[in-house]
Amino acid sequence: MPANLIHHLYRRSRQAQHLTQRGFTLLELLVAILIGGIITSGLLFLVIEMLQVNNREERLTQAQQDMRRALDYIASDVGEAVFVYSDFTTAYNLLGQLDDEPAGATPVLAFWRLDPLSDQEITDLNNCDNQPPANTDECEALLVRQNTYTLVVYFHQTNDNVGIWEGQSRIIRYELPAYDEISNNTLTRNRGYADPTVFIPGLATNTFNTFATWRKATGETTDGNTAVLTDFVNVVDNGNASTPCPDTTFARTPAAGTGFNSFYTCVAQPDAGVANSQNLNKSLIVYLQGNAAQLGRNQVVGLTESSSLPTLESQVLIRGVIQNAP
Repeated sequence: MPANLIHHLYRRSRQAQHLTQRGFTLLELLVAILIGGIITSGLLFLVIEMLQVNNREERLTQAQQDMRRALDYIASDVGEAVFVYSDFTTAYNLLGQLDDEPAGATPVLAFWRLDPLSDQEITDLNNCDNQPPANTDECEALLVRQNTYTLVVYFHQTNDNVGIWEGQSRIIRYELPAYDEISNNTLTRNRGYADPTVFIPGLATNTFNTFATWRKATGETTDGNTAVLTDFVNVVDNGNASTPCPDTTFARTPAAGTGFNSFYTCVAQPDAGVANSQNLNKSLIVYLQGNAAQLGRNQVVGLTESSSLPTLESQVLIRGVIQNAP
């Protein structure tokens, strides 16, 4: 092979090797980084959107489950009632008798329920001689009745951005039971409690307490118990657009213009033509709407049409018939 041809092939081989070993230029690196950044940003955006949608759906589901559990609890609670108020803001003003109701809360539902004594409480009361002399008659009466009456009121409380509550509003359950303690040597009546079925000394306008005209114990202040039933209740001020009850045979509590559309009840009203009809079996409808939005956050989950929670309702038949004329 001629020497010049060998030299030419050697040079071509060296040039090809040089070209294969050459790196990227700065411009090529910048373009590659830009394209990679765009692709990565798009993928991150999709991932974040998916996480937000998943978080929103989980919160909406959780809020709706909480509302359902709360509604079931209220329905079960009022199902044990022996008397339900269709209007507790006028006449004898039930709420005016309470000294420890939640401040600033809107009353929604009030009723008296029958609470049977536990087996342990009945056992403890079997020997009334162990009680102080002043409690002997009361102890013997309890052994015969084996139950007490408890006043229950549900309130709707708007949340602020200061406390521990994250939702827009919450439901508070207030109860005033008959006794703080029942044991074999102690029978401690709750302060302010008065039995709605027995004679109460000192009442000027009625000799006997009744459910409809209940008055607290004379000269005492009520000392009931409060507990939050659920958070994340919606807040929709009814204003002039109050959500009505099914028909005029029901009374709305709270009344139109005094509360909210998100938590209210419709209670069958007494029949003006029937004596003592306020004590008859009556129907009750509870309405409840949740909202998953959190106070103090930029999130508005539950405020838009696409993520708002539907209103739940439950109808309960109150079976108790107390203080009813035959």
